[in-house]
Amino acid sequence: MENIRYASVIVTYNRKKLLKEAVISLLNQDLKPENILIVDNASTDGTEIELEQTVENNKCISYYRLKENMGGAYGFWFGLNEASKLDVDWVSLSDDDAIYNNNYFSRISKSIEKNSNVLAFTGTVRLMDESIQKSHRRRVDSWSTLRQSEVEENEYKKDFYFDIFTFVGAVISLKLIKRIGLPRKDYFIWYDDTEYSLRVRKYTKIMNVSHAEVIHKTKLPGSATTNANPTDWKQYYGVRNQMITVKKHARNPLLACAYVVYRTIRRMAGTLIKRERRGYRKYMLQQDFTGLVDGLRSKVGINKKYTPK
Repeated sequence: MENIRYASVIVTYNRKKLLKEAVISLLNQDLKPENILIVDNASTDGTEIELEQTVENNKCISYYRLKENMGGAYGFWFGLNEASKLDVDWVSLSDDDAIYNNNYFSRISKSIEKNSNVLAFTGTVRLMDESIQKSHRRRVDSWSTLRQSEVEENEYKKDFYFDIFTFVGAVISLKLIKRIGLPRKDYFIWYDDTEYSLRVRKYTKIMNVSHAEVIHKTKLPGSATTNANPTDWKQYYGVRNQMITVKKHARNPLLACAYVVYRTIRRMAGTLIKRERRGYRKYMLQQDFTGLVDGLRSKVGINKKYTPK
């Protein structure tokens, strides 16, 4: 058996302690990466100083500090662009809060060996309480509207195929990356991984290697596309980017757009009714409405009203 040669891309912003833990989890792999590429979205918390010694002591690490925060979407675009220049066959993707188990990539490698026709793999994403965060692995229930559902927990007892992944622990063939191109850098944040999954899915099956596990040290349990915090600014990008994605990839774009409008209006109605959203209603309604309008207009990039504060 021949082990895979891979590079790992990590995108970070203002989480230096988690980032260091994520990098160490890669350095401790029993099948080590050829390269680790850290893309820093202009952190202001001393990330560069925190990582200085680790970078100096490990020649496989390349650290890229961007001049301004261009969002996670740009970070993954930049990281994959740099990785495509390397002498590797596979590239993994993750945020700074993804901590890999030591055997993650050796288990992925074994599955690659057994499934030579598959060009994209993932592992199981667990939260800190060891529960499976199902939102990271989803299937398309309707290709007309791109309606999706999470893979149920009982399927994680063995490997399975699915359609939509997040960038937490995704491992993609470099040949495929060069064929389908880079992720969209103009989404800023959210849904860039869904859009990229749809491009990947057109050319290959996607397999989850269920015994390869990564711990997602996030503070927000549940769906990666759910606005759990009413003061969160990200919902705008979720609505906008979903609309742009379905317009491009759904088999029935008109019906898909109507479905996004319907779901967004339902959420807006909930915002008006739910007592716990009192005081945040105007802000949340503005995000949803502006996201819909900008999505229909295919307006991308950073909206200055909705950025990290």
